[in-house]
Amino acid sequence: MARDNVIRPCFGDAATLCRRAWWMFLLGGAPLVGFGLVVIASPGLDSPLPRMALTAALLVDGTASLTGALQHRAKDGWWVVAAIGLAGVLVAISLWLAPPAGSAAFAARVALQAALLGGLLLLLGWRVRRRAAGEWLLDLAGGLSLGFALAILARPADGLPLAQLVGAWAIALGALRLGEILPLRRAAGVRRFAHTPRPPPQGGRAPRRERRPATAARHRGA
Repeated sequence: MARDNVIRPCFGDAATLCRRAWWMFLLGGAPLVGFGLVVIASPGLDSPLPRMALTAALLVDGTASLTGALQHRAKDGWWVVAAIGLAGVLVAISLWLAPPAGSAAFAARVALQAALLGGLLLLLGWRVRRRAAGEWLLDLAGGLSLGFALAILARPADGLPLAQLVGAWAIALGALRLGEILPLRRAAGVRRFAHTPRPPPQGGRAPRRERRPATAARHRGA
């Protein structure tokens, strides 16, 4: 019980943060889907186009996550979202300053990002659970990213081509993150509606039913 009282304040408002900063999932999911389409359409991971697309996607995602976390840093779960953004920005900078040589090195860099993102998404989904609808999508996205990272490390020589594997992961993960938007927006709308206070009566005017007895008394007196 004492341990739960220490841990809960660190994560208690993670669901509220996700509801208010739902646009982070839009800016994180759409670029990933675009990157996946670029990878599948490109001749291979050796070309500079996939690296440029991933760098741009991670910068947009990381910047959005960091902005949303800093805007809601009063919420206890902000640092999880900030860590997601920081990891994306650091991997994007590494892709720009030290481009990987070869498709295997590029896939390993993508697997590193997938492992970091997967662990943090699982952590965020664990704390959001029982507080917001659709939190299972965070768990699924985190498990998918970790599974992809393990698949890259254990990929046999005659297995699925790297480009198809990376593209499928990016499209699936981006779609899952986009899928979080509707449940979070719906939960935010219900939450605002439930907490909307009723407007006070204007000018303190007496209800009409209180004036009727006086009017009836005047008619009887006449």
